[in-house]
Amino acid sequence: MDRFGAPLVAACVILSMPGCGGDGSSPSGSSGSSGSSGSFTVLHSFGASSTDGMVPQGLVQGTDGNFYGTTFSGGIYTATYTGEPLNQGAVGAGTFFKITPAGVETVLYSFPTSITSNPGAGIGAGGLIQGTDGNFYGTTPSGGTNDAGTVSEITPAGVVTMLASFGASSTDGADPISVIQGTDGNFYGITAVGGTNGSGTIFKITPAGVETVLYSFPARVNPEDTIGPNGFIQGTDGSFYGTTQSGGTNGDGTVFKYTP
Repeated sequence: MDRFGAPLVAACVILSMPGCGGDGSSPSGSSGSSGSSGSFTVLHSFGASSTDGMVPQGLVQGTDGNFYGTTFSGGIYTATYTGEPLNQGAVGAGTFFKITPAGVETVLYSFPTSITSNPGAGIGAGGLIQGTDGNFYGTTPSGGTNDAGTVSEITPAGVVTMLASFGASSTDGADPISVIQGTDGNFYGITAVGGTNGSGTIFKITPAGVETVLYSFPARVNPEDTIGPNGFIQGTDGSFYGTTQSGGTNGDGTVFKYTP
């Protein structure tokens, strides 16, 4: 299962999505489970128009109080997907959107399907963070100058600028998964593949866009194995922490610490 599989399975179970065999009806107990006083409200349903986003990838609340996020597909451009995630067929390459607390959605940017039309964006946007400068930063698993993914800057108005493009060398990372801003103002993250051993990297990118590979994950024991670096955070001690899907003493994954 690819890295989109788990969130989609969860969405299938919780939301009875039509693409998963459900009828698309509201989940049972959506107004709060028995004995609970909580409530559940859908602020926005994606796919309301032919250019709306689909398969949202996460959400952050901006300093202006609005919510911002990206979708894996949808938008004004057309791309054809034949595998996961959902919405197979001719769909867009993803969007950057804003949703007000009242649920009013605005598509601020549509990611292009051609890496030559805008190498600063890419195909299939990842999650977002808001930087200390008020702009948003995120990853695309493909696209960019070398079609190996990017870290891009997106202003609240939807202006996208490529900060770094992966795959510049045989030892560079590719398919960036996530990015965070460190306490030193630089951006740090991990890639799913690439590096010296092909198993992914930990990288640093300066605000000026200079990328450095800090660590290459070890080689797979078997060719079919995946080290699968995943989540990535900075601890209060200044070190970085994350997980791998496999590897370690028992081959079943690790929690790792990386000291800058």
